[in-house]
Amino acid sequence: MRWSLVVLILLFANGCTGLHKPVPHTGPVCYVLYGAGGAPFSHLRDLRKLPVRVVIGDHVQWRQFAKDAELDDGPVFVVGHSAGAAAAISLARKLNESGKQVEKLFLIDISPPILPDWIARPIPPNVVTCYWWQTGKPNRERPEPEHGNNRTQFRQMNAGGRDHLGVAKLAAEQILKDSLIP
Repeated sequence: MRWSLVVLILLFANGCTGLHKPVPHTGPVCYVLYGAGGAPFSHLRDLRKLPVRVVIGDHVQWRQFAKDAELDDGPVFVVGHSAGAAAAISLARKLNESGKQVEKLFLIDISPPILPDWIARPIPPNVVTCYWWQTGKPNRERPEPEHGNNRTQFRQMNAGGRDHLGVAKLAAEQILKDSLIP
């Protein structure tokens, strides 16, 4: 009984990735990665209202999402908040290695103090458009393109003085209201 409980706890702590079997999907898909401990507070769940298939998970699930996206036959969109934003860059980079295009990459309040190497992971050339929102805290940087990447368009969005969780709510509202994901 005790071992069963330990196994269940480990599976859920790891996002049940051991039980996940990728299923090919036709049509647009949006992968949403929230930050460390952000699931209960994340307004990114509102993105389930999008008119596309939406897959939401923790920032540590980016590798599994990359495997899934390689099977998808349709446009790919990626949204990340906080630690999930750094994971979203990693997801886009992995898809670049497999030749898969990311139509839009949405980065919401990347936190260099938590993830100091995020700037070392520039935006790969398979990203068509990169939207980003930042709070006004010190040490915040803008995302940069990978060397030689003159393809990606960058669009800074106004965070409107919101705090770390407030900017996630604002970004989700703007993505929905402005139909940034068709």
